[in-house]
Amino acid sequence: MQTRKVDIVVIGAGMAGLSFARTMQQHGREVLILERSRAVGGRCATWRHADLAMDYGVPFLHARSPLFWQTVDELLGADVLSGWPQRVQGNGPTCQPRALDPGVRHAALRGGLNTLAKKLAEGIEILRESEVTNLKTLQGSLQLSGANVSLSTQTLVLAGANAESLRLLQASDFGPSTAGAMALFGLAPTLPTLSLLACYETPPTQPDWELLLPETSASIQLISNESSKNAAGHKLCLCIQARPAWSRQRLNSSAEEWACDLLRETAMLLGDWMMKPDWQRPHRWLESRLDSASRLRGPLLYTLAGCQLGIIGEYFNPAGGLEGAFLSGRHLADLLKETT
Repeated sequence: MQTRKVDIVVIGAGMAGLSFARTMQQHGREVLILERSRAVGGRCATWRHADLAMDYGVPFLHARSPLFWQTVDELLGADVLSGWPQRVQGNGPTCQPRALDPGVRHAALRGGLNTLAKKLAEGIEILRESEVTNLKTLQGSLQLSGANVSLSTQTLVLAGANAESLRLLQASDFGPSTAGAMALFGLAPTLPTLSLLACYETPPTQPDWELLLPETSASIQLISNESSKNAAGHKLCLCIQARPAWSRQRLNSSAEEWACDLLRETAMLLGDWMMKPDWQRPHRWLESRLDSASRLRGPLLYTLAGCQLGIIGEYFNPAGGLEGAFLSGRHLADLLKETT
């Protein structure tokens, strides 16, 4: 396979990678993103069923950053459901502890959160289902290889989940230069989440809440009323997300088994009819969010054999979550602009 030379290569088409790539492309740089899955957006994940868009990763956007919201509003305009969720029941913790604090703007998106990722990705070259397995320095460049991948670049950015970036560094010949980064990843393990979409064609009742945060459930972290984001008619579509500890214990169980357990717990909260959805879809998030409240102040940037290696993601901005991932990408883009 012939090796292709690219100005900037980004590994990971989540919020951090898309934010960085979009900014660098606006600066006139050539950017190529490699994404190992078929979809962009990472946890901005939306499934469509019966003309309804349902978020099964992050349930809503929340941020303090004016820059983040300026980008969202410019890209999506009238599709921003500002203030969602307005009706919250229960006092259990959200996935991000400060998501609903005073002064934090929050919103859902018509069409689902993945529409934001798709807008950010417009005009950017993205090679999907492309996984890098080896990184090395060679003759003043960084070489990337893997199944159907052979690239050479002067600037490489790791924008995947912490575990993926750590795996790539471990597979590289970068040696002691990035030992500090690998140690930092060990301080911020990620948490799994089991998520279940469940739809009911003719529910006997409609919830009077948009987000349910059970205080005492050992299994359920939250339930989001996805129908309230859509013109769903009489249908009811929920996303049930499990707590991290409960999820970790069942990662190797069959989806049918843990989905049934989540429905049983939901039925205890909302009624026995919840046990029989007309349609359901389970999903395992092996790395849904960080296990640490501490964040780094900014992205990492190394010089290797005259080349540049950047590392970004929610861990590399104190805001955390999607906001932190977005801002870390913008921050690294600003640093690289200053050095070129």
